[in-house]
Amino acid sequence: MTPKDIAKLIPLGPEHQTWLEAIRRELFNRALVVSYGNQSKAAQILGVHRQTLRNAIEHFPGRKP
Repeated sequence: MTPKDIAKLIPLGPEHQTWLEAIRRELFNRALVVSYGNQSKAAQILGVHRQTLRNAIEHFPGRKP
């Protein structure tokens, strides 16, 4: 079963978006801490492409440009 399969089973509305984003941010932040800021390693830990991680980081609230 993939995450997409699970998402189909759990109906989530817009009110859950903030909660899901907070979890996503926390996962990405923890992966960056564990990898000592190495984005390639953090992406590998998360099982996502490095560019996906970079795009997410750009949209983190309070991120310094």
